[in-house]
Amino acid sequence: MIEDRLAAVIRFVDGNDGVSIARAAKQLGFSQSELLRLIVVLGEDRAMGGLGLIALQDENSRRLLRLTADGRDWLARNQ
Repeated sequence: MIEDRLAAVIRFVDGNDGVSIARAAKQLGFSQSELLRLIVVLGEDRAMGGLGLIALQDENSRRLLRLTADGRDWLARNQ
């Protein structure tokens, strides 16, 4: 289910703060395109319907995933 995949991404990012998209996709067993679609849902772009739970940051030509404060709150409520 999509909800399980979304929760898996949040939990993975929590344990691997600042992880690259490539590494996260590989570790989670998702294609990078699938992970990017999930990040649209979890991300901060409210215009795209994002929930604001994960931030996507550019750092030294890499895109890194980090939990937002809302993401940490969600995780605390759903452990």
